[in-house]
Amino acid sequence: MVKKKLSLHIFFFVGLGTLCAFSLHVATLTPSNNRDWKSYHNVLTTLDISGSKIDMHNVRNFRYEGELVVVKDYYDKIVDVRDITSVDLVTYSFPDVGIDVIHSLLLFHFKDGSTTTISVEARREKDEMYNVIGSLFRAYELAYIFADGQDAISQRVERGLVVYALPLKLSQAERALLFLTLAEDAERIRLNPAFYNVLVNNCIYGTLQSVFAVSGDRDIYIRNVFSMVSVEGVYDYLFRVGLLDIPRELPPVSSFRVSERR
Repeated sequence: MVKKKLSLHIFFFVGLGTLCAFSLHVATLTPSNNRDWKSYHNVLTTLDISGSKIDMHNVRNFRYEGELVVVKDYYDKIVDVRDITSVDLVTYSFPDVGIDVIHSLLLFHFKDGSTTTISVEARREKDEMYNVIGSLFRAYELAYIFADGQDAISQRVERGLVVYALPLKLSQAERALLFLTLAEDAERIRLNPAFYNVLVNNCIYGTLQSVFAVSGDRDIYIRNVFSMVSVEGVYDYLFRVGLLDIPRELPPVSSFRVSERR
Protein backbone atom coordinates (compact mmCIF):
# COMPACT_ATOMS: atom_id res chain seq x y z
CA MET A 1 0.00 0.00 0.00
CA VAL A 2 2.83 2.38 0.88
CA LYS A 3 4.59 1.60 -2.41
CA LYS A 4 1.34 2.20 -4.34
CA LYS A 5 0.82 5.60 -2.71
CA LEU A 6 4.45 6.48 -3.36
CA SER A 7 4.06 5.53 -7.03
CA LEU A 8 0.95 7.69 -7.32
CA HIS A 9 2.76 10.64 -5.76
CA ILE A 10 5.70 10.20 -8.11
CA PHE A 11 3.36 9.97 -11.11
CA PHE A 12 1.51 13.11 -9.98
CA PHE A 13 4.64 15.21 -9.53
CA VAL A 14 6.22 13.98 -12.77
CA GLY A 15 3.01 14.85 -14.62
CA LEU A 16 2.81 18.22 -12.93
CA GLY A 17 6.42 18.96 -13.76
CA THR A 18 5.90 17.98 -17.39
CA LEU A 19 2.82 20.19 -17.63
CA CYS A 20 4.67 23.14 -16.08
CA ALA A 21 7.62 22.67 -18.44
CA PHE A 22 5.29 22.51 -21.45
CA SER A 23 3.35 25.59 -20.31
CA LEU A 24 6.59 27.49 -19.82
CA HIS A 25 7.75 26.47 -23.28
CA VAL A 26 4.47 27.63 -24.88
CA ALA A 27 4.62 30.91 -22.97
CA THR A 28 8.09 31.66 -24.33
CA LEU A 29 7.08 31.17 -27.99
CA THR A 30 6.95 34.35 -30.03
CA PRO A 31 5.14 34.84 -33.37
CA SER A 32 7.16 35.56 -36.50
CA ASN A 33 6.60 36.26 -40.17
CA ASN A 34 9.99 34.78 -41.06
CA ARG A 35 9.49 31.05 -41.54
CA ASP A 36 9.59 28.57 -44.41
CA TRP A 37 5.90 28.90 -45.32
CA LYS A 38 3.68 26.86 -47.60
CA SER A 39 3.57 28.44 -51.05
CA TYR A 40 0.06 29.86 -50.68
CA HIS A 41 0.98 31.42 -47.32
CA ASN A 42 4.43 32.60 -48.31
CA VAL A 43 3.71 36.17 -49.41
CA LEU A 44 1.47 38.52 -47.44
CA THR A 45 -0.31 41.38 -49.18
CA THR A 46 0.87 44.84 -48.16
CA LEU A 47 -1.76 47.57 -48.02
CA ASP A 48 -1.31 51.32 -48.33
CA ILE A 49 -4.52 52.96 -47.12
CA SER A 50 -5.37 56.51 -48.13
CA GLY A 51 -8.92 57.55 -47.40
CA SER A 52 -11.27 55.30 -49.35
CA LYS A 53 -8.50 54.03 -51.63
CA ILE A 54 -6.25 51.08 -50.87
CA ASP A 55 -3.12 50.25 -52.85
CA MET A 56 -2.73 46.47 -52.53
CA HIS A 57 0.62 44.86 -53.34
CA ASN A 58 0.94 41.10 -53.95
CA VAL A 59 -2.68 39.99 -54.16
CA ARG A 60 -2.48 36.22 -54.56
CA ASN A 61 -3.72 34.81 -57.88
CA PHE A 62 -2.80 31.10 -57.92
CA ARG A 63 -4.31 28.33 -60.02
CA TYR A 64 -4.84 24.79 -58.77
CA GLU A 65 -5.36 21.23 -59.93
CA GLY A 66 -6.72 19.26 -57.01
CA GLU A 67 -4.53 20.23 -54.07
CA LEU A 68 -1.57 21.01 -56.33
CA VAL A 69 -0.58 24.61 -57.10
CA VAL A 70 0.10 24.79 -60.86
CA VAL A 71 0.42 28.56 -61.33
CA LYS A 72 1.89 30.98 -58.78
CA ASP A 73 1.13 34.61 -59.50
CA TYR A 74 0.54 37.88 -57.67
CA TYR A 75 -0.67 41.26 -58.84
CA ASP A 76 -0.97 44.79 -57.54
CA LYS A 77 -4.30 46.55 -57.47
CA ILE A 78 -5.74 49.86 -56.32
CA VAL A 79 -9.31 49.69 -55.08
CA ASP A 80 -11.77 52.29 -53.89
CA VAL A 81 -13.95 50.78 -51.17
CA ARG A 82 -16.82 52.99 -52.33
CA ASP A 83 -16.90 50.81 -55.48
CA ILE A 84 -17.80 47.61 -53.60
CA THR A 85 -21.19 46.52 -54.95
CA SER A 86 -21.79 43.43 -52.78
CA VAL A 87 -20.19 41.13 -50.22
CA ASP A 88 -20.61 37.36 -49.85
CA LEU A 89 -19.75 35.31 -46.81
CA VAL A 90 -18.11 32.23 -48.33
CA THR A 91 -18.20 29.18 -46.10
CA TYR A 92 -17.55 25.47 -46.27
CA SER A 93 -16.95 22.55 -43.91
CA PHE A 94 -14.11 20.05 -43.66
CA PRO A 95 -15.49 16.54 -44.29
CA ASP A 96 -12.24 14.85 -43.20
CA VAL A 97 -12.39 16.40 -39.72
CA GLY A 98 -15.34 14.25 -38.75
CA ILE A 99 -17.45 17.12 -37.41
CA ASP A 100 -19.13 19.98 -39.24
CA VAL A 101 -16.60 22.70 -38.43
CA ILE A 102 -16.37 25.47 -40.99
CA HIS A 103 -13.97 27.95 -42.50
CA SER A 104 -15.30 31.29 -43.65
CA LEU A 105 -13.95 34.15 -45.75
CA LEU A 106 -15.37 37.29 -47.34
CA LEU A 107 -15.77 37.79 -51.09
CA PHE A 108 -15.96 41.44 -52.21
CA HIS A 109 -17.44 42.33 -55.62
CA PHE A 110 -16.35 45.62 -57.23
CA LYS A 111 -18.04 47.86 -59.76
CA ASP A 112 -15.56 46.89 -62.51
CA GLY A 113 -16.46 43.21 -62.15
CA SER A 114 -13.33 42.20 -60.23
CA THR A 115 -13.41 40.31 -56.94
CA THR A 116 -11.15 40.15 -53.89
CA THR A 117 -11.36 37.72 -51.00
CA ILE A 118 -10.11 38.27 -47.46
CA SER A 119 -9.50 35.15 -45.41
CA VAL A 120 -8.23 34.92 -41.83
CA GLU A 121 -6.12 31.77 -41.63
CA ALA A 122 -3.67 29.70 -39.62
CA ARG A 123 -0.42 30.35 -41.49
CA ARG A 124 1.36 27.05 -41.99
CA GLU A 125 4.94 26.13 -42.73
CA LYS A 126 6.03 23.66 -45.40
CA ASP A 127 5.13 20.05 -44.53
CA GLU A 128 3.00 21.31 -41.62
CA MET A 129 -0.53 19.95 -41.29
CA TYR A 130 -3.29 21.78 -39.45
CA ASN A 131 -4.08 20.40 -36.02
CA VAL A 132 -6.86 21.75 -33.81
CA ILE A 133 -5.04 20.93 -30.57
CA GLY A 134 -1.84 22.52 -31.85
CA SER A 135 -3.73 25.71 -32.65
CA LEU A 136 -4.49 26.08 -28.94
CA PHE A 137 -0.78 26.12 -28.12
CA ARG A 138 0.73 28.68 -30.48
CA ALA A 139 1.53 26.23 -33.26
CA TYR A 140 0.52 28.66 -36.05
CA GLU A 141 0.76 32.34 -36.80
CA LEU A 142 -2.30 34.35 -37.81
CA ALA A 143 -2.50 35.56 -41.41
CA TYR A 144 -4.89 37.73 -43.42
CA ILE A 145 -4.84 36.38 -46.97
CA PHE A 146 -5.93 38.72 -49.79
CA ALA A 147 -6.57 36.81 -53.01
CA ASP A 148 -8.32 37.10 -56.32
CA GLY A 149 -11.82 35.65 -56.05
CA GLN A 150 -11.07 32.99 -58.67
CA ASP A 151 -8.00 31.88 -56.69
CA ALA A 152 -9.70 31.58 -53.31
CA ILE A 153 -12.87 29.89 -54.56
CA SER A 154 -11.26 27.52 -57.06
CA GLN A 155 -8.71 26.44 -54.43
CA ARG A 156 -11.55 25.06 -52.31
CA VAL A 157 -13.60 23.65 -55.20
CA GLU A 158 -10.55 21.87 -56.66
CA ARG A 159 -10.10 20.14 -53.30
CA GLY A 160 -13.61 18.72 -53.65
CA LEU A 161 -15.15 20.92 -50.95
CA VAL A 162 -18.77 22.07 -51.18
CA VAL A 163 -18.49 25.85 -51.06
CA TYR A 164 -21.34 28.27 -50.36
CA ALA A 165 -21.59 32.01 -50.94
CA LEU A 166 -24.11 33.78 -48.71
CA PRO A 167 -24.86 37.35 -49.89
CA LEU A 168 -24.76 39.77 -46.97
CA LYS A 169 -27.27 42.56 -46.54
CA LEU A 170 -24.98 45.55 -45.96
CA SER A 171 -25.28 49.19 -46.99
CA GLN A 172 -22.68 50.80 -49.22
CA ALA A 173 -21.15 52.51 -46.18
CA GLU A 174 -21.03 49.21 -44.24
CA ARG A 175 -19.40 47.38 -47.16
CA ALA A 176 -16.74 50.07 -47.41
CA LEU A 177 -16.10 50.11 -43.66
CA LEU A 178 -15.86 46.31 -43.57
CA PHE A 179 -13.10 46.21 -46.20
CA LEU A 180 -11.25 49.10 -44.54
CA THR A 181 -11.48 47.48 -41.11
CA LEU A 182 -10.09 44.18 -42.36
CA ALA A 183 -7.33 45.96 -44.31
CA GLU A 184 -6.26 47.82 -41.17
CA ASP A 185 -6.32 44.58 -39.15
CA ALA A 186 -4.26 42.84 -41.84
CA GLU A 187 -1.59 45.52 -41.83
CA ARG A 188 -1.42 45.48 -38.04
CA ILE A 189 -0.88 41.71 -38.02
CA ARG A 190 1.63 41.88 -40.87
CA LEU A 191 3.72 44.40 -38.94
CA ASN A 192 3.10 42.86 -35.51
CA PRO A 193 2.70 39.08 -35.87
CA ALA A 194 0.23 37.24 -33.66
CA PHE A 195 -0.69 33.62 -33.03
CA TYR A 196 -3.75 31.92 -34.47
CA ASN A 197 -6.01 30.29 -31.88
CA VAL A 198 -8.99 28.15 -32.85
CA LEU A 199 -11.02 29.46 -29.90
CA VAL A 200 -10.32 33.19 -29.73
CA ASN A 201 -8.40 34.27 -32.83
CA ASN A 202 -9.72 32.28 -35.76
CA CYS A 203 -11.25 32.58 -39.24
CA ILE A 204 -14.86 32.81 -38.08
CA TYR A 205 -14.07 35.35 -35.39
CA GLY A 206 -11.97 37.44 -37.79
CA THR A 207 -14.66 37.64 -40.46
CA LEU A 208 -17.99 37.52 -38.62
CA GLN A 209 -16.98 39.80 -35.76
CA SER A 210 -16.02 42.42 -38.34
CA VAL A 211 -19.35 41.96 -40.14
CA PHE A 212 -21.28 42.36 -36.89
CA ALA A 213 -19.15 45.34 -35.88
CA VAL A 214 -19.92 47.36 -39.00
CA SER A 215 -23.58 46.42 -38.80
CA GLY A 216 -23.86 47.71 -35.26
CA ASP A 217 -23.07 45.01 -32.67
CA ARG A 218 -19.43 44.00 -32.16
CA ASP A 219 -20.16 41.55 -29.34
CA ILE A 220 -22.90 39.57 -31.10
CA TYR A 221 -20.38 36.97 -32.26
CA ILE A 222 -19.14 36.28 -28.74
CA ARG A 223 -22.68 35.85 -27.44
CA ASN A 224 -23.60 33.40 -30.20
CA VAL A 225 -20.30 31.69 -31.01
CA PHE A 226 -21.62 28.15 -30.54
CA SER A 227 -24.45 28.83 -33.01
CA MET A 228 -21.91 29.52 -35.75
CA VAL A 229 -19.61 26.53 -35.99
CA SER A 230 -21.45 24.88 -38.90
CA VAL A 231 -22.64 26.02 -42.32
CA GLU A 232 -26.27 25.57 -41.30
CA GLY A 233 -25.70 27.39 -38.01
CA VAL A 234 -24.18 30.42 -39.72
CA TYR A 235 -26.93 30.49 -42.35
CA ASP A 236 -29.72 30.20 -39.79
CA TYR A 237 -28.31 32.83 -37.47
CA LEU A 238 -27.48 35.40 -40.15
CA PHE A 239 -30.94 34.93 -41.64
CA ARG A 240 -32.63 35.45 -38.26
CA VAL A 241 -30.74 38.71 -37.57
CA GLY A 242 -31.47 40.04 -41.06
CA LEU A 243 -27.93 40.02 -42.44
CA LEU A 244 -28.56 37.70 -45.39
CA ASP A 245 -29.73 39.20 -48.66
CA ILE A 246 -31.80 36.11 -49.50
CA PRO A 247 -35.61 35.92 -49.64
CA ARG A 248 -37.14 33.42 -47.24
CA GLU A 249 -38.81 31.36 -49.96
CA LEU A 250 -35.47 30.33 -51.53
CA PRO A 251 -34.12 26.79 -50.84
CA PRO A 252 -31.41 26.07 -48.22
CA VAL A 253 -27.78 27.09 -48.48
CA SER A 254 -26.95 24.31 -50.96
CA SER A 255 -28.44 26.56 -53.66
CA PHE A 256 -25.60 29.06 -53.18
CA ARG A 257 -22.64 26.93 -54.14
CA VAL A 258 -19.98 29.16 -55.66
CA SER A 259 -19.14 26.44 -58.15
CA GLU A 260 -22.61 26.97 -59.62
CA ARG A 261 -22.44 30.78 -59.67
CA ARG A 262 -19.38 31.47 -61.81
